[in-house]
Amino acid sequence: MSEARIPYALDPQGRPVYIYRAEHKLNYYTCIECGSYLDPRQGEVNIWYFAHEKLDPASKECPLRTKEGLEDLLQRFRISPVEKSESNKQIRLVLSPNPYTKTIRLFGILPVLRWEDLTNPGEVKDVLNSLTFQGEGIISPLQSRIFHPSEPEAKVELDPNADKYELTIDTQNPRYKSLYLIENWTTEPISVKDVFFGESNRAERRSSNSRFRNGDTLFIVQKEDFQEKIEGCENLVMSPWKILKFEVNDKNRIIVNRFIEVSADTDNFYVDIILPSYATPNSESPISGKPESKALIAVTPPQERDPEFEIVSVPLGKENKILPRNGNGVPRIFCPRFPIEGSRRLSVHWGNEHRMINLHAESEKKTFQKPWIEDVELGLELRTEGKRKLLNPWSIEGAISIELVKIKENRIDLNLIGPEEFKIDVKGFFSEKSDYRGLICMWDTSLEKAESILNSWIKEDCKRIILDYDSLGIIELDIQQPKPWQKKLPDSEIENILSNLDKIPKKAGWSIVRKVYGVPLETSHDELPDGVKKQVRRALMKVRRKNEGH
Repeated sequence: MSEARIPYALDPQGRPVYIYRAEHKLNYYTCIECGSYLDPRQGEVNIWYFAHEKLDPASKECPLRTKEGLEDLLQRFRISPVEKSESNKQIRLVLSPNPYTKTIRLFGILPVLRWEDLTNPGEVKDVLNSLTFQGEGIISPLQSRIFHPSEPEAKVELDPNADKYELTIDTQNPRYKSLYLIENWTTEPISVKDVFFGESNRAERRSSNSRFRNGDTLFIVQKEDFQEKIEGCENLVMSPWKILKFEVNDKNRIIVNRFIEVSADTDNFYVDIILPSYATPNSESPISGKPESKALIAVTPPQERDPEFEIVSVPLGKENKILPRNGNGVPRIFCPRFPIEGSRRLSVHWGNEHRMINLHAESEKKTFQKPWIEDVELGLELRTEGKRKLLNPWSIEGAISIELVKIKENRIDLNLIGPEEFKIDVKGFFSEKSDYRGLICMWDTSLEKAESILNSWIKEDCKRIILDYDSLGIIELDIQQPKPWQKKLPDSEIENILSNLDKIPKKAGWSIVRKVYGVPLETSHDELPDGVKKQVRRALMKVRRKNEGH
């Protein structure tokens, strides 16, 4: 019997170890199937692997000595952690920090209905209307619409102080009892030293032996504020817990390892989302894009490694793709398409590590939802020049342009209209000049609070705002920055411009005002700020008096 080339073994703590992350130790690693010792074969030429010790009689009948047994082992490691948690009906815990108040909200993430589980799309309304919910540790009553298959995931706000998280999802219709969503979902409560990894606006709970890399944002649950100085550290609050937040680097890693058991990773790979350009590069949050458009993903291996990566679907299916070897540390590029509708979840897999990518088709007009709320006013109200216009999320195609200058001059009022208990997600894309660079997300926000955030962000160099109404659609605002002639000039600058004209005019007509402000020929002077004609007239009088020696 030929020597089996086994890629995985267990360390003395019972944790799976991939051969390319293993140390060269004998009588240390054991077989996942038979428990006998495995030797790491790590030469300079051939592919690395674990092998049973040749004189060990206990390993002769090991399933991993067969081709079928090895393939079964590989298949088990292809399954992503997200799929494993969903198969075990576990709620995934996620932190959502508020950048303004230094507080954190806790959410549970669950899967949504899948289109392929329904006999026809027309069943969606019946299925959602049949759902019932009973749970513990949940803050607000659930609305069935969050499980609509057009959503990327279902978010449920949780009480951080609860000693139990449990959600039983059932249906009143026997026809839908077999749906995988119909089950009792649970997870462990928050406890001291819980570790959350991710980005500044979203981090997911991970096991304490998770690997991390420099640049990861790390959140650690504590009872009290952490008093020692850590570079870039913030003390946040998720009552009754204190949360220590910082970005991992070589300087603070020693301190981190004093109070949580986290293995530093110097041999990791990176997955960066290059396109769409507005996506956070290393985010595992859902990414929205136009249906059937392409994303651009870069997978960068460790500096001294040239592995073969595998792209697997979540849940695991036939949609697997190999990214071939391309040289040590050389990035691999692939371009997955956004789905026609709903979400397409992929995981980049190497060894026993996975990086999740959730591609979500942007909602088109969702007229199938309108009958559910046709008696309710819901959306963004625009008031300008005494006229009122209500924009509904299900009836808008493309972004709505809003001129920043009109908001600052109170020529446009923006109001969010809807039931008091209704909540939306607010996403803002900020310019590099702003204090809030990049993407900020505010989940599950009341309309009153969202309206305040909306008006605040617009005045803080926010380029684009998305109001996400879940399955009802989105309202996208494109914030138009003021043109040069829409900004009121200082009096001294106007006087200087007039003084440098070839001939000082006798009066300040519109032609002179337009010349001072540099208004293009095809542009109406209605775009100029209020009162500029009087301002130029005053400045001209000063210049003329000065020239006449007064």
